[in-house]
Amino acid sequence: IQILQDPIFFGALKNTLIFAVLTIIIQMVLGLTMALLLRTQVVFKTIYKTIFFLPVVLAPAVIAYVFRHILDANLGELNLFLTAIHLPLLAQSWLADPHFALFSLIGINIWEWTGFSFILYYAALTILDETLIEAARIDGANSLQIAWHVIFPLLRSTNFSLVILGVVGALKTFD
Repeated sequence: IQILQDPIFFGALKNTLIFAVLTIIIQMVLGLTMALLLRTQVVFKTIYKTIFFLPVVLAPAVIAYVFRHILDANLGELNLFLTAIHLPLLAQSWLADPHFALFSLIGINIWEWTGFSFILYYAALTILDETLIEAARIDGANSLQIAWHVIFPLLRSTNFSLVILGVVGALKTFD
C-alpha cells in the first residue's frame, strides 16, 4: 500500500518505461539498418562487424568511466566540442540535469547494446530464403517494399527475442 502511494515509485516506473521503450525501439531499428546495409557488397565486412559489436563486450565499468568523462559538465569532451564549434549554449550538465540525465543514459545504453541487435539481425538475415526476396524483386518490389513486406515479417522471432531481452535489460538498469 505504501509503495502505491509513493510518488517516487511512479516516477521511477515512468523513467524505466521511457528507458525501455526508447532503447528497445532505437536499438532494433539501428541494428536492423546496419545488418541490412552489410548484406550489400561492402568491403571490410568483418571489420565493420567487429566495430559494431565491440561496445557489447566492453566492461560496463569501462563504459561508465569513459562516458562520465565525455559527458562531464566542466571539462567533458562533448561540452568542449560544443564550445569549439561556437555552440556554448548547448553545453549542459548532461548527467546531473534531470532534464538530460535519462536521455544521456538512454544514449549510452543504445551505443552499448545496438551491436547485439545488429549481430542477431545479421545472423537471422544470413539464413533467410533468398528465393522469397528474389520473387519479390521479380514482382516489382523495390528495396524498401522488400524490407517491409518480406524481410521484416521473416524476422519476427528475432524481433521477439530482442524485445524480451531488451525488457529484461531495461529492468536491470538500476545499477
